[in-house]
Amino acid sequence: MRWLLIKLGLFLCVWYEVSAELGIGGGTAFAMTLLVCGAGLMLLRLPGQVLSILGPPAVLVIGPVVVWAGLAWWLMPGVFPAYPVLTLIAALVLALTGAATKYAVSRYPSWFARRWLMLRGLMSPLGMILVELADQWRMSPLSLAAVIVLVGMPLRLGWRFIPPLSPHKFDAKMGDGESFRRAGFSDEA
Repeated sequence: MRWLLIKLGLFLCVWYEVSAELGIGGGTAFAMTLLVCGAGLMLLRLPGQVLSILGPPAVLVIGPVVVWAGLAWWLMPGVFPAYPVLTLIAALVLALTGAATKYAVSRYPSWFARRWLMLRGLMSPLGMILVELADQWRMSPLSLAAVIVLVGMPLRLGWRFIPPLSPHKFDAKMGDGESFRRAGFSDEA
């Protein structure tokens, strides 16, 4: 009941504002208020319905994508509105790079196990290069952290959403030969 009263109060306030401030007649203002409130409620419910249909994986993707878009807009205010497709393609390439890295690490674990110390050793020079670039760009530490997140977030999404590889056993695990013969299957193929 409380939510109904809140909606009714909002409806009356909007109706009054449309009628008094815009100088529109009562009947026309009522129709416009119905249209605005109906469209507003529909626009508020639609994303929730879409997310409930798509399920939790969609929420896990949409949340970081919105944060990434906000960071891209903050760090590159001229680039994001001018070239939105190019910016999103760059994010997609980073996500695919993360997915390819996860695939390579899970597909060839022995190669990465032997070279893990060397790969971890590359992180320190890469970090020093980022600090040097931050000094050249005259960025604040917060902006440097935002750049790292801007690059790291699509990589993490790509890493996270690639499915784990199945073991290299090509057996369907449907039973042994004796159980097939008992079920009436022939040995002749």
